[in-house]
Amino acid sequence: MTQQQLVFDFLGKLNIQYVVVFHRAVFTVDEIDFKTPGSQVKNLLLKSGDRYYLLIMRDDRRANFKKIAHQLGEKRLSFATSEQLQSLMGVMPGSVTPFGLLNDVAHCVTVLIDAEIDRNAPIGFHPNVNTATVVLAYSDFVRVLKALKRDPKRLIVS
Repeated sequence: MTQQQLVFDFLGKLNIQYVVVFHRAVFTVDEIDFKTPGSQVKNLLLKSGDRYYLLIMRDDRRANFKKIAHQLGEKRLSFATSEQLQSLMGVMPGSVTPFGLLNDVAHCVTVLIDAEIDRNAPIGFHPNVNTATVVLAYSDFVRVLKALKRDPKRLIVS
C-alpha cells in the first residue's frame, strides 16, 4: 500500500470527508503556484536533543525558534534531518505532514499548532506525498489527531 493510500484509508475509517487537490511536486511554500481552500499552512519537523516536534504553522510566517523553544522549556530547536524525518514519519523532505504521524507508532513526535491558524477554516496537508493536498474541515483535523492519540500544543510561533 502506498503512503498516500494509507492516508485515504485512514480518513475513510474515520468517515472524514475531504477533497484531494492533485498538483505538481512542491518542496517549499515558495514553490506553490496554486490555491487550495482554507488555511494555508506549512509543516516543519523540529528537534531538541532526542525530542521531536511537528510544527504546523501559517505559511506566511517565519518560525521564531527561540520563542518556540522557550514556550516548550527547551534550550534550542533545530530542524530534524531528512534521515530522522524518514525514520520517524516515513516521509521525505517536502512531504512533511501530520499524516506522517500514522508511521510514528512509538509516538516520538509532539504536535505543535500555531495559535493563529483559523480554526473555522478548512485546512490542507499532503497525504504523505508532495504531489497532492488533502483539504478537510479543521474539526476533522482535530479528530485525526485524537485518533492518532495526539494532544497538540497551541503556541505563538512568530
